[in-house]
Amino acid sequence: MLDWWLPENVSTYGAEIDWLFHLIYYITGATFVLVFVTMLVFIVMYRDRPGRTARRPRTRATAPATEATAINVSSRVATMTRLKMSRPS
Repeated sequence: MLDWWLPENVSTYGAEIDWLFHLIYYITGATFVLVFVTMLVFIVMYRDRPGRTARRPRTRATAPATEATAINVSSRVATMTRLKMSRPS
């Protein structure tokens, strides 16, 4: 089906390479269709409707977790830096 725009096979592996190209092409096309349909479903499900209001996110529960993550990451970076600096050359 896609052979009209592929170059002529000049090696013994040409047919296998073309088959692999077609397989990747069809997998990519099917993935695109699935993602597009899923996006349309979510657009319809969560569209704006009269009388429907958005819920306010819970920010109090996420603030301590964010702070703890930042402290954890910064302490690990500082430890790694100290270890790297104290390593003998």
